[in-house]
Amino acid sequence: MYFHKELIQLFLFCFTTVTYAQYQITIDAVLLDNHSKKQIPYASIKFKGTDIKTITNNKGEFSLSYNEASIRNDDLILISAQDYVSIEVTAEKLYKLLKNSAKIYLKPLSLGSDLANTVYVESNLNGKIISNKKPLQGASINIKNTLIEAQTDFDGSFTISANLDDVLIISFLGMKTKEIIIKNNDFITIELENDGEILEEVLLKGKAKKEELIDLGVGRLKSFDAIGYATNVITSEEIGSQYNSLEELLNGKFAVRESNGSINAASKGILDIDGMIFTKDDPIPNIDLQNIHSITIIKSLIGTVQYGTLGRGGVIVIRTKTAIGTQSEKQKPSALVSGNDYIEETFLMNTSATTSLITQLQNAKTFNDAKQIYKTLKQSKDNLSIPFYLETAEYFLKWDESYALDIFTYVTEIANDNAKALKSLAYTYEKLNKLEEARNIYQRIALLRPNDAQSYRDLAIIYNATGYYNEAMQLYKQMLSSSIEGVDFSGLQQPIIDELRHLLAFHRSKVNYNDLPADLLTAKFKQDLRIVFEYNDPNAEFELQFVNPQKKFYKWSHTKFDNRERMLDEIKKGYTTEAYIIDDAESGEWIINIEALNEKPDINPNYLKYTIYKNYGLPSETKTIKVIQLENITQKVTLDKFMYQ
Repeated sequence: MYFHKELIQLFLFCFTTVTYAQYQITIDAVLLDNHSKKQIPYASIKFKGTDIKTITNNKGEFSLSYNEASIRNDDLILISAQDYVSIEVTAEKLYKLLKNSAKIYLKPLSLGSDLANTVYVESNLNGKIISNKKPLQGASINIKNTLIEAQTDFDGSFTISANLDDVLIISFLGMKTKEIIIKNNDFITIELENDGEILEEVLLKGKAKKEELIDLGVGRLKSFDAIGYATNVITSEEIGSQYNSLEELLNGKFAVRESNGSINAASKGILDIDGMIFTKDDPIPNIDLQNIHSITIIKSLIGTVQYGTLGRGGVIVIRTKTAIGTQSEKQKPSALVSGNDYIEETFLMNTSATTSLITQLQNAKTFNDAKQIYKTLKQSKDNLSIPFYLETAEYFLKWDESYALDIFTYVTEIANDNAKALKSLAYTYEKLNKLEEARNIYQRIALLRPNDAQSYRDLAIIYNATGYYNEAMQLYKQMLSSSIEGVDFSGLQQPIIDELRHLLAFHRSKVNYNDLPADLLTAKFKQDLRIVFEYNDPNAEFELQFVNPQKKFYKWSHTKFDNRERMLDEIKKGYTTEAYIIDDAESGEWIINIEALNEKPDINPNYLKYTIYKNYGLPSETKTIKVIQLENITQKVTLDKFMYQ
């Protein structure tokens, strides 16, 4: 991925919408491809030498505001985007060009050569993946022994760059992997067969200081650590006298997405009050607030499946003290309290472990010797894998950072259209605190996977980390309101809320938060420990084991045997994140173990990024990142140990 900085002639370069409000200047424009006239998303616009900057959204639009006195006539504005020739222009020239259009045009790099000979050089194969005559969304198609990949869309269709005699590898969760040799470029329909495994979902989540059950409706009671979807709960102790009605209480306590996509606190889902169902068309009943035992809001579509289509917009489960007092509840033991005694001994994982190839490099006495070894290793096709380049680049950081970055950049060239490989690179950049480089990669991934919820969540995180606070806020608002067409964010709802509140905790004065619901604007936001797991492939299979200071454990399985429904949900909606909070817990040592399952050698293997935040949301916050190649974990190992106080 390259950004070329050079002064060139502008192509139809002009702005139209410029608003002067006292000393504030606002430029609203759209960035377009000079050849195709298509919008250019995720491009950078920045006044050089200043913090005045922005990024175009997924439609190529941007808005840039600044104080007139902060920019001189000879200051340069740089506009750059991947695969386009960057442009620089002085502010004075910019103002002269503010005429009749809000369009800026960039020249594609490919126009430097004969376009007719460069755009269609590869042969594209089109096809469809089905099972039982039904299309499979999210199936993976790879060219064997290459980094060329594709993914089926909602109707099972795909397009992949392939040549005759290439071998297609087609896979989907719970299906038998199939290999097909390409004999022609005709449209191909491929049917996958079920692998016949008996699969079920078991999701253990959270912590428990004491046994506490949540009423999930329709007669289902579960402990906090047994919930497999997003919920919020308030108890009778939290219902103050300031609330005069149930509607006022719900508005004050919960932020729920309306069916029209706007952000609001009024629910458009259904109410379950002691087993009686009230839809959005029914008036909210008048009940005694002081008689309420608990209120649970179930936001995830997974959590509402027991209500059928009525629960599509979410469910608020209300249980009254009267009803609770007449029930003989059968308590289900918490996984953290009984039956899960931790008696194992595991080794602490060595995250600095290296392959035999890197060992050869480590034997080099000089920088030149290391370069020669690298060039020799690179000549062997057997070594051309993502781990080889990532590990090699990290190794060369001790010799020459520029040379190391060239190797990282080479990964973007050989895997420019491979979202999985690029995510491995982005994880590595983040671990090394090379955040601008990571931002460029995440923007590329968003272009490749525009229908994946994870793409926008990752952009919001990296925008916040690189100082693009307004751009991050805008993305959070879009995710909360589900206003990005064709993208379902329900699987990431709680992480998005936590990360939005984190943004406000540090940068409230720099963003526009006026249209956010009140419960997201809490002045004080902190979480003692926040632990986030991200992985580059929703098909990756692994198990996490959390051991608390009392040596009780619970396990979260990301496997097709134990958690198939969750994995299918990830594939459908395009997300790969699981987050945990430890807050106000008992002091002592926590242990996190990990075990990888069904991993096979691959040139583009599965990676997991582990991030632990301490004092999340406070000025004293710290962050540690580990990036793990799951293929290297051959037995259960300890990923981390830390003291909670």
